[in-house]
Amino acid sequence: MDAETLASPLFLEKSFLKPRKQNLRGVELFSLGLLGELAQLGVCAEVPAHKSWRSDFESLASAGIGLRPMPLGGSFMNGLCAVRLVRRGERRKIIVGNVANGLIPALCCLRLCRSPLQLVVFAHRMPSLRFMAALPKKGTSVLAVNGIIAEAFRRAGFEAETCFGHIDPGRFHPGDNTVVPGSQRKVNFCVIGFLDNAWKGADTALAAFRALPPEVAANCCLHLASYRSPPSFPESNVRTYAWFPDAEMPDFLRRMDVMIVPSRDEKVMRETFSLAMVEGMLTGLPVLASNLPVLAEKLDAGGGCTFADSAGLSRLMAAMASDPGKRAAMGRGARRTAIERYVWSTEKFVSRWLA
Repeated sequence: MDAETLASPLFLEKSFLKPRKQNLRGVELFSLGLLGELAQLGVCAEVPAHKSWRSDFESLASAGIGLRPMPLGGSFMNGLCAVRLVRRGERRKIIVGNVANGLIPALCCLRLCRSPLQLVVFAHRMPSLRFMAALPKKGTSVLAVNGIIAEAFRRAGFEAETCFGHIDPGRFHPGDNTVVPGSQRKVNFCVIGFLDNAWKGADTALAAFRALPPEVAANCCLHLASYRSPPSFPESNVRTYAWFPDAEMPDFLRRMDVMIVPSRDEKVMRETFSLAMVEGMLTGLPVLASNLPVLAEKLDAGGGCTFADSAGLSRLMAAMASDPGKRAAMGRGARRTAIERYVWSTEKFVSRWLA
């Protein structure tokens, strides 16, 4: 691709425009990974970011990513400041890293520019009507993390499709969880996410674990990772964790046997993709997930089972605990599905949406 094809896009991400939080989540990690892979392909984006992100961008800066420190403390004002980076008459591609009402003023200002702009919007959540109204329909492409979000944009007149996946799948691969006959190794169930959020459903997993027959529970362990301030529970085989770096997640998952994704829909907060679930699938873990459509569709080829309530989850846990062969077969299916459907390709992204 020539230099014109790979002209530097402007990368607007709401999280980068605000002071950095201590614990990074899936969306921020995806965006940082995407910027790194773009640089490797010769696409060196300009990124407006609050100064607290400087250390995260040190390695990216050496690869050619242009960090533009923003002076203020929120996506609203810093987004407006970022618009000034689009110079009059300049042909510019703009990547909007996520749907965010705080970016609406910046998007409205961009619509007033006389420059020919092309926008690529990553939609990790359902858009508000105000957000969609701020986007120009002409020249805007939307990449949604699920079909429900993509359809909302299409109904509003946008070109939108479902396109998302894990950006660094190579870090996640199965461990050796072979059960030696006669051994006393416990079956490890895990729930992964920012579990301080009630909608992540850690309480559902705990209730299901406590409902297991005593003789089954004695041979199992429930791992809840993670919390700002980990709670304590009386059961010695219920373990809670403080937030740990993303780099430690692959080894942690390889010590597990079954992943539980008990998230529930609380209208304001809901799962839209679940990168944690995909990481478990890539690791070869069978998955027990709540019957939300966005989770259930990932298991339609046999990589796990869904449940409606804690009683249903408890029955599934008991069945999985007693059948290592079933766990292994489901885990293989989960990994196969994740590799086929949920692996991101930055090279394809560049050739299709930035070229």
